[in-house]
Amino acid sequence: MINDSMLDICARNKLYHQLVSLLTAMKQYPDHLSILMGSCLESDRSDSSNHNIGSDGSLIGKMKNIYDQSKIIMRKFPGGIDDKNVEADVGIAKCLLECYEGLAEAAQNQTSRRSPSTHGNPNSSVCASAA
Repeated sequence: MINDSMLDICARNKLYHQLVSLLTAMKQYPDHLSILMGSCLESDRSDSSNHNIGSDGSLIGKMKNIYDQSKIIMRKFPGGIDDKNVEADVGIAKCLLECYEGLAEAAQNQTSRRSPSTHGNPNSSVCASAA
């Protein structure tokens, strides 16, 4: 995932849809979100103020490159698409954008020590059930 280009991601479309579904589900639980934010130590997970959202060692941080690539794809094809292959590529880009933004928001909420109810709805992503 770290080194995958959009070409790689599009070729592994089903895998990435499953990954988005998993990450969307994981963000609902503070312990799992702490792991996504980069902490493997129990003591670090219990104190979310130690985390930097998108830090280099975190999964969220490693997704930043994919997020940036997905934004480029979405800007390139802002309107309707007639080609089914391109439509699928834009679809996975949109899913990855939503996933990253949802994770970043949930991580920010966790870091700010907001209510767990602000972590979002697992059904809010149009891509959570796609595969």
